[in-house]
Amino acid sequence: MFSFPNPQKWHNIQCSKLVYALHKKLINKYGFNIIDLNEYYLKKNLYDFIRRDEAHGFDFITREIGEKIANNIENFSLPRKIDIQNDNPNFIALNVKEMKNIDENNFKNKTSWLCQEEIYELKNELKFKSIYHNNIILGVHAWNNQDNSEIEIKNDIGNFNRNLNHSFSFFFDTYNRNIKITKNTTILSKNNPVGFVGLLLASTEGNYHNENIDFKALIKENIEIEKNIISITLYLQ
Repeated sequence: MFSFPNPQKWHNIQCSKLVYALHKKLINKYGFNIIDLNEYYLKKNLYDFIRRDEAHGFDFITREIGEKIANNIENFSLPRKIDIQNDNPNFIALNVKEMKNIDENNFKNKTSWLCQEEIYELKNELKFKSIYHNNIILGVHAWNNQDNSEIEIKNDIGNFNRNLNHSFSFFFDTYNRNIKITKNTTILSKNNPVGFVGLLLASTEGNYHNENIDFKALIKENIEIEKNIISITLYLQ
């Protein structure tokens, strides 16, 4: 596992601490290797050093780290052998092309320096084929042409709405595990058309890991990496 610092000035600091703590707990559980650059930056107060554009770390640092990992891969250990039962739900990456009421004239190609997508300008209401009924909508992939858009998912138990104020490709979690697809479920745009790409679905069967976690306590917990796990802290010269 590679723990890299988050250079975004607007990021949620408590959330970053929580994610870092969760990763360390899982490293101890599964015996993953860790390259912990985040810990070094925190100890040396180097976060301001990497915030040159408030969003991205220095690419030459990650490039150098990647080369060192490749050249020393034989020094890393394998994770622990653990008897794991895969009881996760079944996941489906649903492309908009697989939905009903598609108007072929609404498809557009979008390209950036990072990726290329065929988006669907959501000018009409889309429905789901019967093979996707009873699945849960976990998240939405979109890429807008403009900022002022809103997507709405109409469902039997109520509607889900999300403002999309970004004009780049992104995926967001609905944070609602009750959006079950039925014959009456539809997706549409409000205001400007959403650049719709697809959805992440999951079956109702499976372990959704709904156990209660004391996140406030976890953030404060001092989690040490076990001694038998390879932990590498990289230092900038």
